[in-house]
Amino acid sequence: MKLLEKPILIVQLIFFLFSSVIALSQGINQIDAQGRKQGVWRKSYENGQIRYEGNFQNDQPVGEFRHYHPNGKLKAIIIHTGDGHSSAAEFYNENEILMARGFFYDEWKDKTWEYFNQKNGKLISIENYQQGIPHGEWIVYYKEDTVVSENFTYDHGQKEGPWKQFFADGKLKLDASYLHHQLDGPYSLYSPEGKEVVKGFYQNGKKMGEWEFYTNDGQLKRIEWYDQNEKIKEEIFIPEEPIKDVPLDPLLDPENQIRIP
Repeated sequence: MKLLEKPILIVQLIFFLFSSVIALSQGINQIDAQGRKQGVWRKSYENGQIRYEGNFQNDQPVGEFRHYHPNGKLKAIIIHTGDGHSSAAEFYNENEILMARGFFYDEWKDKTWEYFNQKNGKLISIENYQQGIPHGEWIVYYKEDTVVSENFTYDHGQKEGPWKQFFADGKLKLDASYLHHQLDGPYSLYSPEGKEVVKGFYQNGKKMGEWEFYTNDGQLKRIEWYDQNEKIKEEIFIPEEPIKDVPLDPLLDPENQIRIP
């Protein structure tokens, strides 16, 4: 090879590499003449970590998008379908443990959503939506062993039908029902031993008529009478026992309050 040819080849190599870098950079975060996002898009945090990456077609996200926490760990996987509205999503905490998964219609929760305990990965609740509006069965589980703690149903944003709560061993704790988002009909509470301890009736969300209260072993403690939620009479047979400490209701447990914006 002639000496003159070496510098020419080096210059050509440098030009090729430089052109490749430009070509790659031109393929990211592109906007077409109509101002629409096209192709691969990638955004980063101030610390340089990738914030998200995915593809756009005519300003619509398509296929798989990945979102990351500032520490670089996976935050979410969102898969967009071809209609430009529907997507499936999974969300993770900063240790890449699955927190929730479900569906979106545009930016609204849609269809079934599942939430998971971040310590043991077990299912803690199921919710159902119709384009952002609660619709369908909702279930809450005890975080330790996925025993159902509570279930009820929404009909286009209003609670309708049976409402039940359960003890950790699966026994019935509460039995009631909703009509147009208000308690309506018979209402019963049970002891862990399966004894009915409260028996009453709701009408349009208000206590009505005779309410009976029993001890855990089935003895009648008192009777209360109500009219439109106002207690009008009371008869006591056994004085109230001192209130004992009770375990934290799973519905109030902070670990069961995971929600995705």
